[in-house]
Amino acid sequence: MFSSMSPLKSPHLITLADGSRIAPKGIGQVSLTPSLNLNSVLFIPNCPFNLISLSKLTKSLNCSVTFNVESFVIQERGTGRKIGAGHESSGLYYFETQPPVSCVVVLSPTLLHDRLGHPSLSKLKLLVPSLKNLEELGCESCQLGKHVRPSFPKQTDTRCNSIFTTIHFDIWGPSHVTSFGFRYFVTFVDEFSRCTWVYLMKDRSYFCLFLCLSSMRSKTNLGE
Repeated sequence: MFSSMSPLKSPHLITLADGSRIAPKGIGQVSLTPSLNLNSVLFIPNCPFNLISLSKLTKSLNCSVTFNVESFVIQERGTGRKIGAGHESSGLYYFETQPPVSCVVVLSPTLLHDRLGHPSLSKLKLLVPSLKNLEELGCESCQLGKHVRPSFPKQTDTRCNSIFTTIHFDIWGPSHVTSFGFRYFVTFVDEFSRCTWVYLMKDRSYFCLFLCLSSMRSKTNLGE
């Protein structure tokens, strides 16, 4: 059960239920479940039971323990997430441990995000504690799902009779991931020809510049 162990720095005696005293052989860490690790666990070979101090458990893990008639549950205080459980037998409560499992497939954060129904980054960290240092997901489906409406309608009631009479524009951004320092882009669409120009922008303030460039291009093409 011990994942690591080291000798005690100073002699230490433990008093058992029958009044006898015994010296631990070492101290280390025990992993009861993937989300429940116990530190400073004493190793006593001759002790017939593996005992857990509730006061040490609740203080070190900042958790709460709820006892029922036939079972108990251990939960994180901040989130209420279940991190352990057990059952009662002959007046004693036994912790339910999980046997070690060898996992041969490592799932990427993106695949986990997809399989769990595209939760937010904060909720994904609660569901998968090993991803607590993950900063961003970059999910394209989530970005598209936040769009209120399409950028341009597929059909319009009125159409122009010549090019550059009416030009539509749309600004997208900011992007969570920059591309060569650009976080925005603006699109200009000529209503008559459906010709489209796309400009990358580092900031929204560049829009006026590209608007002037688009106007100059239309005047040049019209010979004005």
